[in-house]
Amino acid sequence: NQQPEVGADKVMQPVMAAGLQTMSIGYLVAPDAALAWRGPMISSALKQLVQKTAWDNVDYMILDMPPGTGDIHLTMCQQIPVTGVIVVATPQKVAMADVTRAIAMYKKLKVPIIGQILNMIHDGQDNNNDQYLAKLPWDLSIMDLSDNGKNIITESKNHVITQQLLQLARKIPELLPATRGAIPTKITTK
Repeated sequence: NQQPEVGADKVMQPVMAAGLQTMSIGYLVAPDAALAWRGPMISSALKQLVQKTAWDNVDYMILDMPPGTGDIHLTMCQQIPVTGVIVVATPQKVAMADVTRAIAMYKKLKVPIIGQILNMIHDGQDNNNDQYLAKLPWDLSIMDLSDNGKNIITESKNHVITQQLLQLARKIPELLPATRGAIPTKITTK
């Protein structure tokens, strides 16, 4: 239920959550509002979230993107310096088909793929493929915590998923390719 503070220069202050600077379109719209936006509106919103937020001393900027290969993904890849992508999928065949298309798009755009994460695995779904950075099990406690504005890492330090996420967070910086640009304070428009 937080909203970012906005200065006279119309630059937003990031909302702090669990010690991290965050910004979300969800902070800017009413909870019950439907976002029926076309590509240019979504692309403009992404640029504003990145460019018009007063980020303070950011080591890594992580953009959580929706699944697919639409306008928003093209905007991100073409107008924001992207060091690499991590593709997250659930094990359903339809989701894996989306992942295949997304990987093909990122390769075509010459955006490095850091790796893949398989999320919400049920018993018996783990295909023992070692291509994944992590394979996270389905766990209702994550949903329950999220519904209450909490996260598993700060609320359950010894949980198996907490340990997997922390291990993943330590692993990813080692896998990053040489940066393609600094954290963007200005985004080019094409």
